[in-house]
Amino acid sequence: RKRKPIISVGDGTNYFQFLASRDAGVAFAAVLGKTECFGEIYNLVHPQPRTWDEWQAVAAEVLGVSVEFVHVAQDTLIAMDAQRYSGLRGNFGHTQIYSGAKLATVLPEFKPRTPVTESVAENIAWMDKHNRVPNSDEDELEDRIIETIQNLSL
Repeated sequence: RKRKPIISVGDGTNYFQFLASRDAGVAFAAVLGKTECFGEIYNLVHPQPRTWDEWQAVAAEVLGVSVEFVHVAQDTLIAMDAQRYSGLRGNFGHTQIYSGAKLATVLPEFKPRTPVTESVAENIAWMDKHNRVPNSDEDELEDRIIETIQNLSL
């Protein structure tokens, strides 16, 4: 929103398969009562993986701004603030692509219907409503990291 450059972890190409919650709800409701699903484990994922850079570009599009990525190695971010970037050690530090093929065998009609821009817009609206978007002007760490990386690139 402030048209500042933003950090993208690593080279921005780790993939993730986020699924809109309403699409997940449809799938959950559809398997209820299917006895062949009892005791089974399924991956409920969007069939189209997207990179961090793609996700952040969608968020920028939803907000009506352009985005400038500054790629920073995850180890550098963790070294700068281990608590803030702790999620990079586990889930978000590497590509995560899972197969939804097993679910498709019992629920072949399931297809995510929520456009990614709509899902991201809803999430941003919820975060705004619940004051979950920190004011980047009140915390200079990422601005300093970005400035340092940009100066190294000169």
